[in-house]
Amino acid sequence: MFSARAVSYPNPLPQVHCGDHKVEWITSFKYLMYWLSTKLGWGNIINKSKLIVRQQTALVNSFRIGGTSFTHLRRILFSTFVLPHFTWLFWIFPLFDESQRTSLNHLYFTLLKRACRCQCWEDLIFSSIYIEKHLDDHCYAYREKYLKALDKSKDDYLLWEQSELNEYT
Repeated sequence: MFSARAVSYPNPLPQVHCGDHKVEWITSFKYLMYWLSTKLGWGNIINKSKLIVRQQTALVNSFRIGGTSFTHLRRILFSTFVLPHFTWLFWIFPLFDESQRTSLNHLYFTLLKRACRCQCWEDLIFSSIYIEKHLDDHCYAYREKYLKALDKSKDDYLLWEQSELNEYT
């Protein structure tokens, strides 16, 4: 993903066999929740995450108990089933450009407003009334907690040691 060159396919593709099975060429694959592909950039990961988050929000909005649905319940379901998909993007969030961050932030508020049935309000008004943090603030708080926890562990020392070795070699 951090390569300066995109991997391209040879034309024609070589035929690779493993025993009696033919090995198929693919353009992308999923590894640890992230979609990796030959295309450079974060667009694929963002688009796949947006699709999953929209599907989860639709499930949250369709949930009913006894024919009724409560805003508080939908908000809890949103935090339980939708927000974790946004947390997968927290560590790569600073690597996105400004338009991608703005788009994800707007999507977060749009889906949250949809779950709370407050779609007529602007994002800023909604976040003020419901005292809801922006996605940027969620990412920053998450990173600060992680770095604070990492600071007390042996892994932090190993990461700093590795970064120092890389700096001088």
